[in-house]
Amino acid sequence: MGIYNKENLLINLDSILPSGFSMNAEGIFIKQENGKMSEMTFAIDEYFPHEVNFFNLLLAVSFTEVEQILHEVLASHPNTGYPHEMSEAFTFDKSFANVLPAADYEKFRTHEVNSDTSFDVVKPYLNQMKGAALDFLNQHVTLLDFYNYAETLPINEMANFYRQPLTARRMIIKKLVNAPDYTTYANNLINHYSTVQPDVTKSVFLQALKTYLDAL
Repeated sequence: MGIYNKENLLINLDSILPSGFSMNAEGIFIKQENGKMSEMTFAIDEYFPHEVNFFNLLLAVSFTEVEQILHEVLASHPNTGYPHEMSEAFTFDKSFANVLPAADYEKFRTHEVNSDTSFDVVKPYLNQMKGAALDFLNQHVTLLDFYNYAETLPINEMANFYRQPLTARRMIIKKLVNAPDYTTYANNLINHYSTVQPDVTKSVFLQALKTYLDAL
């Protein structure tokens, strides 16, 4: 069996780096824009120094204004259970494994990559997922675009699209995009955690967040 290390993987990933993105030392594709950062990460099972198996492409998008507000309020409420570091803070997540037909996904998922030649076998699938992620980014540019997309999703899918805590990030974004139901949504959340499903920590945090947002 040949040697296939992280260095080999990074060389292979660099061959599919999309225009406008850079790649970091972990093989993550990154695009910095004004007030927004997008990261594409190929999900991989690593068996260095022998092989890797790919199984997904994950897109993470951070809107600085959203994360800065959340960071400032969470800093005053450390007991919420939501750690928040600005350098690792993302607003939305989306998976692209489902763009592959089931039969193709099975071949892609089980194929062992241990050389340039074996990487070339999965490369079309990686490019297909990457293309879908780029199309999504081209179609959803602004915070309002992302918010409108999220509002079309069933609640379980919305919960996967928003980085947790969904309730707080959704409240912030409703305020920032001037959603007409911002006040109703915020008050309903605070009421829920005050009376319906009592949680003092969450209700106090959400009230503080609303107070911060109302002052903007």
